[in-house]
Amino acid sequence: MAEKTKKPTAKKLRDAAEKGQVVHSPVVVRFVASIALLELIFATRNQWRPALETLTQRPFDVLGTASTATPGMLGEILMPVLAIAALISVVAAAFAATLGVAANIMQTGFVFSPKALPRYEGLNAVQNLMQMFQMDRLLELLLNMLKVTFIGGAAGFAVYASLDTLLHLADHTLDVAFDRLLDVVVYIERSSMAAIVVLVALDWMLKRKTFMKQMMMSTEDIKREHKDQDGDPHTKQHRKKISKEITLGDNASNTRKADVIVTNPTHFAVAIGFQHIGLPLPYVLARGKDEQALAMIKIAEKDGIPRVRYVWLARTLYSVGREGKPVPRVTLRAVAAVYRALYQLMEQKASQDEAIELGTDPEDPEPHPPSAPASTNE
Repeated sequence: MAEKTKKPTAKKLRDAAEKGQVVHSPVVVRFVASIALLELIFATRNQWRPALETLTQRPFDVLGTASTATPGMLGEILMPVLAIAALISVVAAAFAATLGVAANIMQTGFVFSPKALPRYEGLNAVQNLMQMFQMDRLLELLLNMLKVTFIGGAAGFAVYASLDTLLHLADHTLDVAFDRLLDVVVYIERSSMAAIVVLVALDWMLKRKTFMKQMMMSTEDIKREHKDQDGDPHTKQHRKKISKEITLGDNASNTRKADVIVTNPTHFAVAIGFQHIGLPLPYVLARGKDEQALAMIKIAEKDGIPRVRYVWLARTLYSVGREGKPVPRVTLRAVAAVYRALYQLMEQKASQDEAIELGTDPEDPEPHPPSAPASTNE
């Protein structure tokens, strides 16, 4: 088996994403949801604290001076507590779920893959036991132990730093003691989260490294992917050959209808002629470059079609002209000169196996009087 040492291609990563295989760390999701939920609770202390005080005071208001509590009294005490607890639970769950979705999108983007849904194969106890001793799982276990150590150390340091405040809570009123205690809890939470940030980043990098290692490709994999994506090279070459034959076939057919072939001298060839008697302008019948130009020249030699070497006109007709359209306005003067030269040579009964030369400068559109016929063998 070929060694997989190449980085995964974009297509490989897209295909993996469709199967639900992406860089994803559940720790990031839990971290974002937890820290945001806790910060929301601490930030809204002034809103929920009066409700908490009311619930705390309610048993005293309901019981009053009664010596025993009746079932009705217990209901009056517990129902508001349960209602508020249910409301808080629903809001917290919705908020945490929203943050969890946002954290997933931050990691993977919008990815929905039914193929990634849990299957019954995951209930195989033997397979799960074997996976527990894989290197990736052992590294994950080591990282989890490191998380507990870091978080415990950070929380312990925060508690130790706040020990003086905790010991003097009894010296204050209930309201002040509650505020001081809540401040200590916030300090412990933020100290722990600061330690978790490092661990979350480390966990995500480990997940990404493991994922990219699993996605590595061999040279054969890349060749096979290109073959599947672009098609078999032999098939592509065959299609290209057929396309070329079709193009050359159309050019050959149209070239044989031409009055004259304008060349440059072998790189470009344009066949022009009057498609119908009575039309005021000649038409561009066929255009060719390099191999197609040589093929058109050979057809002209074989069929006795006159050829004119006119560098500027050949290039301009090839660039601006279009098959089945009249010659461009910018070339009218040069085309007229070509036809004049052609008629003069026909009157002189010059050999049609030789090319007429009107211009050699590619930047000069002005035609020059025809020189002595020049051979096409260069």
